[in-house]
Amino acid sequence: MNRWVYLAGIIDGEGSVALYRKRNQKGYLIWEPKLEISNTSKKFHIWVKDNFGGGTSKHRFNPEKYPRTKTSYTNAFSSNKIREIAPKVLPFLIIKKRQTELLLEAVALIGRKRKTAKKSMEYRRLSKAIEIIYLRLRKLNKRGK
Repeated sequence: MNRWVYLAGIIDGEGSVALYRKRNQKGYLIWEPKLEISNTSKKFHIWVKDNFGGGTSKHRFNPEKYPRTKTSYTNAFSSNKIREIAPKVLPFLIIKKRQTELLLEAVALIGRKRKTAKKSMEYRRLSKAIEIIYLRLRKLNKRGK
């Protein structure tokens, strides 16, 4: 089986495609693109890491408060990994296809923005474009109705 097809299914089912807006220590707005996969299987977690790279984390809920929950493992991909992985899985995505397209647009704009003078008109235009993508992703990722 093609590993990109398999990864696309995993992203559709257990993945998160998002763009986070934060402020750094100086108060400047920064954008953090995220492609994450969470699962309770350590074997699966290791397989994803071995085949696609990315950062990893482990989360355990308070066992006294939540005695029946399992440890959760997350594989997180940075901007560089998103640039590498997203185009390869995009043709096979069904549920999170639009979110991934928007995330790729955001990653490209963020890269261009970093190379632009902060007070220029181009910088403001790029910032506005990223903000629009952020709002579209929030709407697509909204739970419920």
